[in-house]
Amino acid sequence: MKSLVFTAGLLCSLFFFPVSSPILAATRYVDGSASGSGDGTSWNTAFRTIQEGIAAASDGDTVIVAQGLYVENIRFHGKNILLTSTDPLDASVVSGTIIDGNQAGSVVTFSGAETETCVFSGFTVRNGSAERGGGICGGTHEKRCLASVFDNVISHNSASVWGGGIAYCDGMIQSNVIAYNSVGDGGAGLYYCGGTIKNNVIVVSARPTHVPCENDVSHTPRQIERMCGMETERIEEDENA
Repeated sequence: MKSLVFTAGLLCSLFFFPVSSPILAATRYVDGSASGSGDGTSWNTAFRTIQEGIAAASDGDTVIVAQGLYVENIRFHGKNILLTSTDPLDASVVSGTIIDGNQAGSVVTFSGAETETCVFSGFTVRNGSAERGGGICGGTHEKRCLASVFDNVISHNSASVWGGGIAYCDGMIQSNVIAYNSVGDGGAGLYYCGGTIKNNVIVVSARPTHVPCENDVSHTPRQIERMCGMETERIEEDENA
């Protein structure tokens, strides 16, 4: 009798209090060569702009971008998503998946609220122009993102004040090429980036300027590693940068 009562009670509880299913992460697709912008749920119905993909994504989602030229200034709006090219470890894919800021602001902007689960990987970021963070702006001096920036080429961007390549990103910055960026004041490569910075190639001008953590290029790479907490960083000087 007790077993019958228990079974009936269990069935009743399941009927009136159903167990909610976990929300599965979604993948969105972006292809600038698509004939028309779809719902982004497959390559056949891909969005045409990266910003559309970000707008449709929720925390934990992935947005995959096909090779092509995207003239955009994208914003993450605090979303902890993975935004990636089709293969961040293939140099030809990275060089062929271009976000061009058209001198209209930072190419990539984080709100400052993004955590380390937000990942930006596998793009060429170029032609940005802003006051701070011409290529990538991670927020503000008071509120910096923790987003992870991996396997990108960040080049030919400019900032009138700080951070020609990247500013205000306290997340991991790893395995990027950060080169030929310019700045009016400090940090042609990076500025106010307080997270782990390793395995990057940073090319800075041989003319008087600043590099990561506000250290002048007169410091050796080893000194910069020690003062900034970098690991296996390679700093190169280029007369034409």
